[in-house]
Amino acid sequence: MPGEDAALSQCHWREPVDADRDKGVRKFTWKELSLLNQRHNAHVAYRGKVYNVSEFIARHPGGADQLMLGAGRDITHVFESYHPLHATKVMEKYYVGELVDNELPVFQKPGKFHTTLKKRVDDYFKENNIDPKVDYWMFFRYALFLFLNISSFVLTIYFHNNLLLSIPFAVGYGFFTAIVTLTLTHDASHFAITHRPWVWKMVGSVHDLVHGTSMFTWHHQHVLGHHPYTNIDGADPDIFTAAGEVADIRRIKWSQKWLSRYFYQHVYVPVLYCFVSCRLHMSLATIPTLTLMELTQTFSRQPEKLRISVASNGARSGCLAISTSTFTCQSSTVFLG
Repeated sequence: MPGEDAALSQCHWREPVDADRDKGVRKFTWKELSLLNQRHNAHVAYRGKVYNVSEFIARHPGGADQLMLGAGRDITHVFESYHPLHATKVMEKYYVGELVDNELPVFQKPGKFHTTLKKRVDDYFKENNIDPKVDYWMFFRYALFLFLNISSFVLTIYFHNNLLLSIPFAVGYGFFTAIVTLTLTHDASHFAITHRPWVWKMVGSVHDLVHGTSMFTWHHQHVLGHHPYTNIDGADPDIFTAAGEVADIRRIKWSQKWLSRYFYQHVYVPVLYCFVSCRLHMSLATIPTLTLMELTQTFSRQPEKLRISVASNGARSGCLAISTSTFTCQSSTVFLG
């Protein structure tokens, strides 16, 4: 489509650099930036500028974990989505250099329409004394969905000898698992439930403990991958629409090659969506792992050079978990300092 092509043509737009300002300024490549992802050396990039935010982590109003998600990355699109227009002023004192290239697409600065709309929305909430992150009716629904989710699971196990009862409860468990994921855990991953980082983290544990999947990987796939780069080939980890890739089960873009099966996608795609959780579990199962012994031996030999490089589709991910038996990583570059 012409509109889509025009939008994609702007993906790698970069702000012009002032030649005088550029003299004597440290330059960072995106690969160099990706190594600066620990609390003691956390760097982020925004609109071509690099900032050392190590000293700001503990004071970040959105919590240390949320800021560390962006460490070693270009956070431009995520920053502009979650912060007010004036928040960039806080970053100025942490400026350390310029980003000279990008791993993922970069878009033009928000125009007047965007800034005006965002300001009007903010003004509306303030004038009407509405907190968009505190909705007690929504909190009640969160609790209700979670209760029905857990109850249907317990009843499925309790009536395991009675197919007439266990099957309906199992279907209900699957349904409410999806509902909880699409409401409670999804909203928490976007930091939309209260203003308390500990609440986001606690609610995120539902994704880990109840559903058996990882909120950490969800943050990287969904929040840092899908939302900033929606439907962009090679950047959105939720789609496979680029030429040469294995054809997606859905046809969502005019640029995709037409396959006869797409004529029936309105029939089979809703059914396949019922198995999305299986796909999440499979993605976790295929992530390369190092045993704790292998990790310890490598780290003891070359602690300053321990880097693990794993190809990923689109947005990079960091370390998933460290348990007594395995160390798991999914990342284009992870540095353990």
